Amino acid sequence: MPRMKWFLILITLVVSATGPLSAQNWTGAIGAAYLWQDADGNEDSFRSQNNLQEGFMLEDLSLLYRNDGAVSEFSIDAWGFGDANPAEAAKLGLEFGAGIRIFFDYDRRTSFFNLAGSDLSNRADDWEISRYHGGVVIDSWRPLEITLGYRAVEREGTVERPIYGLNEIYPVGVDLDETMQEWTLRLVTRTLPVRLELEQSMASYTRKNRPFATGEPAIGGDPDELGDITSNVVEEMDSVPTTRFIASYSSRRFEGVASLLWRSSELDVSGSESQSYLIGGGDTGTWEMVDRALGAAEQDTFAGSFSLGFRFGHRWTLRLAGDYRDGSSNSSIVTDRLSRVTSPIGSDITWRTSFDDAGTFDFTDSRARLTLEYRGNHFAVWGGGSSGSREYDWRLSESAERYDVKRDSTGYLLGASWNPSKAVDLTLELDRGDFDQYIFRVDPETVDRATLKLRTRLGKGWRLDLHGRHVKSDNPPEVAGRDTKATPYGIAASWTSESGNSSIGLDLEQYTFKTDTGFVLPTGGTDRSIYELDLSTATLYGHTRAGIFGVSGSVTYLEDDGDSWPMDAWNGRLRLTLYGASGLEYSALVQYWSYDEAATDIDDFDVLRYGLAVNWRF
Repeated sequence: MPRMKWFLILITLVVSATGPLSAQNWTGAIGAAYLWQDADGNEDSFRSQNNLQEGFMLEDLSLLYRNDGAVSEFSIDAWGFGDANPAEAAKLGLEFGAGIRIFFDYDRRTSFFNLAGSDLSNRADDWEISRYHGGVVIDSWRPLEITLGYRAVEREGTVERPIYGLNEIYPVGVDLDETMQEWTLRLVTRTLPVRLELEQSMASYTRKNRPFATGEPAIGGDPDELGDITSNVVEEMDSVPTTRFIASYSSRRFEGVASLLWRSSELDVSGSESQSYLIGGGDTGTWEMVDRALGAAEQDTFAGSFSLGFRFGHRWTLRLAGDYRDGSSNSSIVTDRLSRVTSPIGSDITWRTSFDDAGTFDFTDSRARLTLEYRGNHFAVWGGGSSGSREYDWRLSESAERYDVKRDSTGYLLGASWNPSKAVDLTLELDRGDFDQYIFRVDPETVDRATLKLRTRLGKGWRLDLHGRHVKSDNPPEVAGRDTKATPYGIAASWTSESGNSSIGLDLEQYTFKTDTGFVLPTGGTDRSIYELDLSTATLYGHTRAGIFGVSGSVTYLEDDGDSWPMDAWNGRLRLTLYGASGLEYSALVQYWSYDEAATDIDDFDVLRYGLAVNWRF
C-alpha cells in the first residue's frame, strides 16, 4: 500500500461530498519548519538514539469544518511529515447528521540502528513500520452502536542479524516484507441494564523476508566466508479469527466487569533457502546447502477475566478479581537438505539428509485477588491477598523428553492513603509475592515491592510531587543465585501563572538497578554476570509570553554512574516566537545533544540542530 494512498483518497471523497464550503465554517492551524543539523562525532550513534535528520517537517495541520447540512463535521489532524522527523501521523474524521461517523488514522515510524560498539561491528538496521486504521460507526439506532473497522500494518526496510554456519557466526542482511490485515465488526449495547460489547475480527499475516550476504567476514574471525544466501520462504497465517466479549454493570452498591477472548491461528511455512560458503576464502573449495521446508503450527488461545466490587455502608468496599489464560500449540516441520562440497579442481561430493518432526507447547495461567478497603473522612486503608498458578507443558520433538512444570504463587498487599485536604494526597503501598517452582532458571523465588507517592497543590499555581519505589527479587544460590534490586525515585516541582501564559518546572529522577546472576561456564566452572545502572536525570523546563514575544525551552542532563556502561548526556531545546497579525507566528528553534561514554568514544557525539518555523492559526 503506497504511503498515504488511502488517506488522500478519503480527503478527496470528503471534499467532494461537502460541496461548496463556506470559509466561516473552518477553524484550524497550519505550521511547518525547516531544520539544519551539524554533527560532531558519530552521527549514526545520534540517529540510533533519536533518528532526527536535516530537512522539512510539518509541525501541525489541524482543520475543523462544521455545518448544519448533511455533512455536520469534517476534521483533519496531521503532524511530523518530512525528512526531519522519524514519525508522522494523520487523522481524518467525517460525521453525518444521520448518526454515521467515518474515521481514518495513519501513522508511520522509522527506525535506525548503527552503533560501532554493537554486537555486529557494521550493523545497520534501517526500517519503517506503517499502520492504517479506519472504519464506520453507526450510532443512529439508540439500542445498539455498530462499528465496521479495518486495520493494516506494513513493515519494510533492512536489518542485519547473525546466523550460525560452518561452526561460526556470520552477519546477514534481511530485506523486510511483512504485512498484517484485519477486519472487525463491533457491537455495543446502550439501553440494557448490563452494557454488552461483542467484537469479531478476522486477520491475516504474511512474511516474505529475503536474506542476502553482506560480504562481511565471520564475527569470530574464521577464514571461511559466506558467499551467498537466498530464500523464497513464505510464512502465512490466513483467516485468524478473534472473538472478544465484555459485559459490565454498575450501581450504587455493586460494579462488575467480565471479559472473554478466543483466538485460533494456523501458520504455514513453505519455500527453500540456499547458502554457499567459501572455505578458506575459496582457496580450499566451496560448501553449498539447499534447504526445502514445509512447516505448520496451530495455536488456540482462550482468556477470561473478571472484576467485582461490593460496597458496604459508606466506608467499606470489597473487591474480587481474577484472570485465566490457556494456550495450546502444535508444530511440525519437514525438511530436505542437499549438501555439496566442491574442491578447487572441480570435483564434488553431494549428499542428502531429511528431517521430519513435531512438537507441542501448552500453558495455563490463572490468578485471583481479594482486597478489602476502608475509607474514612481523610484517610483510607486496604489490604488483600492473591493466589495464582502457571503451568507449562512442552515437548520439543516427538523423541524428546516431555517437560511439565507448575509454578504456584501467593501474595499479599497492604496500603494506606492520607488526604487531610484537597491540597495533599499521600499513598503508601507494600506487596509481596512468593513462588514455589522454577519454569526458567532465573525466575524469582520472592518479590518485594514498596511504593510511596505524595501529591501536593501548594496554592498560587505551585505543585510538588514526590514518588519512590523499591523492588527486590531473590533466586536461591542452588538455582541461579539471581538477585535483583531496582529503586526509582524522584521529585517534581512546577509553577503555572493564573493566566497560563507562564510556567516553570523542575524534575529530578534517580534510578538504580542491579542484577547479579550466577552461570556455569562451558568448561564446568562457575562465574557471575553483573549488570548495574545508576542513572540520574534532571530536567528544567518553562515557557512565558509577554505581548508579541514568547519563549519556551527545556534542558535535560543524564548521568549513569553504574559500573556496566557509565555515560553522561545533555539535551537542550529553545524556541523563540514572534506573534504577528492575523494569527501568524514566526519561530526560531535551537536544539542541542551531547553524548559521552566513559569506556570508549566511538559512539560519542555532539549535535546542533536549528531552524525556522511558521504557524498560522485561524
